[in-house]
Amino acid sequence: MIETEHARQRREERSIDKKDLKAALKYGDELECKYGRKFRYKDLIYIVDRKKKREITCYASRLKLKKVRITSEMNLKIQAAQTKLRHKAACWKSNTVLVVDTSGSMRASDVWGARSRLDAVWICIALDFIAHRIESGSADCYDVISVVLLNDSEKAKVLIKSSATSWALYNKIVDIYNDGENVPARSHGFYVPSLKKAEEILTLNNSSSCALALCFLSDGSPSDCGTAHDSILERVESLGMRFGRRLTFYTVGMGNDPNEFRMLRQMSDTAKDYGVQSFFQLPSMSTSSLGLSLTSTATTITKTQTEMTDIATLKQRKVRDVLRESRKKAKEEVVCVVSEDEYWLYPVEKVTRSIYREWLDENRKRRHCYDIAPMMEGENTYWVAMNKKTFGEGAERFAYRFYEVGQDGKTVIGKPLVAKESRLVLEGGEASRKSFVQTFCQTQQLARRIATEFNEKMDKLYRVDKSTPKISFLDCSVYELDDNNLGKTLVLVEEKIDHDAWQKWNTNNGYVEGMDEVPEFNHEKMRSALDHLACIEVPEVRSGGAIDSDPVRLACDLDAIEEGDEDEDSQESDVGDHNYGSPLKKLAIKFSVSEVAQAFSHFSYIASGKKRLICDLQGVFDERSNTLKLTDPVVHYFNYRRQHKKRVHGRTDRGREGMAMFFDTHRDCCGHLCRLVTGGLRKSRVRSKHRQQGPKSDSPQPHEHKREHD
Repeated sequence: MIETEHARQRREERSIDKKDLKAALKYGDELECKYGRKFRYKDLIYIVDRKKKREITCYASRLKLKKVRITSEMNLKIQAAQTKLRHKAACWKSNTVLVVDTSGSMRASDVWGARSRLDAVWICIALDFIAHRIESGSADCYDVISVVLLNDSEKAKVLIKSSATSWALYNKIVDIYNDGENVPARSHGFYVPSLKKAEEILTLNNSSSCALALCFLSDGSPSDCGTAHDSILERVESLGMRFGRRLTFYTVGMGNDPNEFRMLRQMSDTAKDYGVQSFFQLPSMSTSSLGLSLTSTATTITKTQTEMTDIATLKQRKVRDVLRESRKKAKEEVVCVVSEDEYWLYPVEKVTRSIYREWLDENRKRRHCYDIAPMMEGENTYWVAMNKKTFGEGAERFAYRFYEVGQDGKTVIGKPLVAKESRLVLEGGEASRKSFVQTFCQTQQLARRIATEFNEKMDKLYRVDKSTPKISFLDCSVYELDDNNLGKTLVLVEEKIDHDAWQKWNTNNGYVEGMDEVPEFNHEKMRSALDHLACIEVPEVRSGGAIDSDPVRLACDLDAIEEGDEDEDSQESDVGDHNYGSPLKKLAIKFSVSEVAQAFSHFSYIASGKKRLICDLQGVFDERSNTLKLTDPVVHYFNYRRQHKKRVHGRTDRGREGMAMFFDTHRDCCGHLCRLVTGGLRKSRVRSKHRQQGPKSDSPQPHEHKREHD
């Protein structure tokens, strides 16, 4: 067999081995061909001369996509949904724009499983982004999709505009794929017109309860990269500044040369700087790998919808309409003077600062109040300044730069601060805002109490070296800002931590520091995680030596933190004495920062009677004080006797499933410190014993100015 230069080049581009050609000539099916002879073998086509002595070319067989039959009932449902989408913006669940590169290089036949790169894109959109989501139930007619072509036109062409996710849309993509000449790959690909058109479509629906997504699929550098480099990034900045976390932004590179995708990387990094859920992906050259990229986009959209959904009404809640600022700017910029152009300024007469306090009353019922307190810089503070743009955005809260200002109304005094308020529109006015602040304060206070217990526990253990880091949570104040136009606003204010040293040790979805990616918990894995949690909940030896297998009674009897002091008497044994020998035989161990963080989460579950688990540990490690300074913890709550209570500690509280996800991944990092701090914890005294001995109160002395609540 004579090998031509053209044939060898095509085989190399399409990763086809010469052995397959020989097998095709021997075992393949011969097809009709005007020029030479054509053979099909394992979905590959080979063309040779009539004497089978000279190789001409080879390529993958075109995958056949079949259309789905649309019944009259299905058609009526789709038409009704399209009518509703046109007239009612609030019914949109998600709005996705897919930007598809149709430049000449997309004709390349180097994607395994498709005739060309462009064919691979249509196949994956049809099968992975539309059909799979419909079949799995993760998308319906109220999830909207648009397709914009990236070509050489100054006005990007909109191929499909705001279409409902349905089998009708799937059939439309199949038609585009089957009729390849309808959307040919040719000429250049300009990014700026495509980005303009994508932004225009994303802003068609002004409802802030709609999740947004933009997926950019391209095989190389934009044709307008040299002349419009800054314009491309400015367009991405505009999207990030306006939508932030509500926007999912995927840039997908198709090709083998990483240098071709610098612009796609820069676009992704720019969007991420404004809080967008942004990812750059470079899949291998196969339809299956490209399909996974589109599946990841769909998964992120679903997560965005979930975090915006109200647990009671199952409706997507609105995100407050605010602008974002660059995180990099907020981190690096040193502010000494504030201006009215960038900051809201409030005179100190219009500001009230208070501190959240908790105590147990004579009936051992937990009470709280807000004590009026002076400004952090005392009488030197004449104004407070809050940035008009948010630099941080989580599932529940926005974060703003916040300062106390001197008499001139410009000069910053004291430390940089961070103000936090609800990210979502709170229905119910002032009562809802107070409830949001109270939930945050209670969660922070609970975390502080358990951190104190944890530190005291480590101090008592001779196996734990005194140089092992401790845990603390930042102090938080409540500022009431009285605006002449907007009325009173409540914000949570705490010290700004060093973002260069900031890190996250675990999250509320099973992620643990050191993992390459966030674990995915599908239905089967979640069942396995819940089974593992049940094994942790049930085994407990009672005083008679019998196994207590009643998880309901077990989980409700243990409430060491919530019900007051533990029964700390001489009978309490330390796990070190039991498992690790005497102090003379074993030396103290200095545990790492990561070990302390994971052990604290484990400890919080045991110390709270297996009803709560503190995670999403984030902050900085202060080497001077040898302390982890943490902020914004997440608390998962589950009580067998009160299973109807959901999201007790806010929207990030994932209940028993959150606990299961933590322990499923914690198995790999549960070590000596976990066993040491959770050993020896006894059940709290029963309430009757408290009543016999009389109440204990750790209530503070009455303050002159106090707002007290039950």
